[in-house]
Amino acid sequence: MNVPSNGSTRELGASAETAMAASPAAAAATPTGLGSVDAARARGRRIELICVACLLLGWFGLAAVVTDLGDFSVRLEFYQLWSVLEHPARLFTGLQSGDGAQSFAFGVICVAAVLAVFLPYRLPHPAAWLGQLAPLALMLTCGVVLYRESRAELLADAGQYGAAGSQILHWANSLADRLSGMATRRTTAGLGAYLSGLASLVLAARGLSRYRRAARS
Repeated sequence: MNVPSNGSTRELGASAETAMAASPAAAAATPTGLGSVDAARARGRRIELICVACLLLGWFGLAAVVTDLGDFSVRLEFYQLWSVLEHPARLFTGLQSGDGAQSFAFGVICVAAVLAVFLPYRLPHPAAWLGQLAPLALMLTCGVVLYRESRAELLADAGQYGAAGSQILHWANSLADRLSGMATRRTTAGLGAYLSGLASLVLAARGLSRYRRAARS
């Protein structure tokens, strides 16, 4: 039976002490993977909250469309654009007394689009991340519809008015196009449109990236 010498025992003890002393230092110097994931998630949620705050401010607090008519200007917020989509002349006359219900209804749709940003934290499915594209989709839809409506004919000619009636309708539409063109040059996007547009782009990029990542895993 071999008994280790005192020198060997001291060497083993010193090696053990060195290893024990080095272990906490190495653990402190190398962050755990779980901590890194939690920090990344916290940063992502902060970005989402900032974007949501920008959306709410841009849609409900700042003008999305401004029409400068010289002596006065018409300022419309994004949630008020439903009335403009149905009656493009509201860009130049402002909202009427009967437009409150439409603005409220479209405001509810806007709130639903904002809440869709948090859908991934309620539904554990990769497709839930696509909910973060809802604000951008809503803004693009409004832009396309508004452009189409502004280009539509004021008075449609179905041929039931005869040649003279068609000529009058043609003149009326030409005059309306000229007036619309003059007024459109005075209509610009407001700060609310830029702020909410940037926020919706950031959310859409994040949502699409997270969807692709979740779909691959």
